Amino acid sequence: MRPRCPEPPSAAPRPGFGHADSCGRPPHVQTRDVLDATSSDAAGAVPAPSLGTPFMTSHPTLPRARQAVLVLAAVALLAGCAVMSKGDCEKADWRELGRQDAERGQASSRFAQRAEACVKAGVNNADSSEYAAGHAQGQLSFCTTDRGRDEALAGQPRSAACQVPAAARAYRIGYDDGLQRFCTARSGFDFGRLGAMDRDICPPESSAAFQGGYRLGKELFDLNRRLERISTEQLDQRKVLADSKSQPAARETASRRLGQLDSDEASVRRLIRQAERDGMALAAPDAAPAVTRARAMDLVVGTWQVSGVRFDQPVDLNRDGVKSNDAMSEYSPCSRDTQLEIGADRKGTLRYGANTAGCKARAKTYDWSLVDAKTRKARYENGQRIVDERAVVALQLRAPADTETLIIESIGADTLIVRTDLPDGSDSTSEATVVYKRVR
Repeated sequence: MRPRCPEPPSAAPRPGFGHADSCGRPPHVQTRDVLDATSSDAAGAVPAPSLGTPFMTSHPTLPRARQAVLVLAAVALLAGCAVMSKGDCEKADWRELGRQDAERGQASSRFAQRAEACVKAGVNNADSSEYAAGHAQGQLSFCTTDRGRDEALAGQPRSAACQVPAAARAYRIGYDDGLQRFCTARSGFDFGRLGAMDRDICPPESSAAFQGGYRLGKELFDLNRRLERISTEQLDQRKVLADSKSQPAARETASRRLGQLDSDEASVRRLIRQAERDGMALAAPDAAPAVTRARAMDLVVGTWQVSGVRFDQPVDLNRDGVKSNDAMSEYSPCSRDTQLEIGADRKGTLRYGANTAGCKARAKTYDWSLVDAKTRKARYENGQRIVDERAVVALQLRAPADTETLIIESIGADTLIVRTDLPDGSDSTSEATVVYKRVR
């Protein structure tokens, strides 16, 4: 009998902030650095889209490598075991089996394996509808944004288990976010130096960088393995020389071989040092993923809580005579309690003071869209005025009386960073960066 399988291991009514009164009520301020915007409400197609021992600096994806090995080993063990015994089939709860399979990351195609096993055992009671219902339920637990991100950072292919729309979207958001961090030259280097297998999960636009780093890391891995083999053989030859029973001919052969090995060791160590120096050039943090309208569309829906506001220049929001760039230290508790809700139905809501005791909860509704726009900023160089222009993606919030425009600087599964003009405690406004954290 084959063994049974073991279990696998704010402020005011605007998206930013305003005056620091008890409820935060700044006047409407239009972002002034937006030149022109071509609105397009079409979501657009979203492109489909570490490891190793730390090298000179710690790497955030290092633990994922070991996790990936354990997961893959567990999957292989499951695949090699009997699917179901006759007793299992006779007492099977097919809904529960579907749920369990999904929570273990197994695709719904496992039902066919289970059903076939039961037929061979003489039990023909497989219920595909019950299994599918349970599997859909299990996907909601398994296919999370965090799991998608973790699996991408571990270099694993996309899970085939996530098919229910809500589960698939949550998993895809995390996985795509993980790919943005994994598919870099540095991650490729770390992945390769661990000796991990490249599963070719990176999209075309980042594959070349990852592959370049991976080849360098794999070269370092192979050199270290070669050095280990040299060290082992050196030890063997030294044992021959140290053994008083060794024959003169054996001693002479061992001595010549040891000299060759010492030369090989010096050569390999030089190559290792060179590979490490080349790896150091890849160790700098990678730039944040570029913001595109497709990427923003896929990530922006949800509830966002303001966690930080920083002005470019020091401001005195509470008018106590002390200026600061950090608006959070200047705002009242009610002003700090601001949430931005972005709905899949293109409706948005700003909520103020809803989660802070003593604040009067208020809300303002908008229609939202993502637009391609341009910003312009002037600077002076050698007495000449130079205007820098760049393309950006903006989040527009439209209400009957006004329109708010937020320039998206960065967006990920958990963090949204925007630029906008905010009231600065005087009769004017100043540019500021607002950081939102996703509310889960």
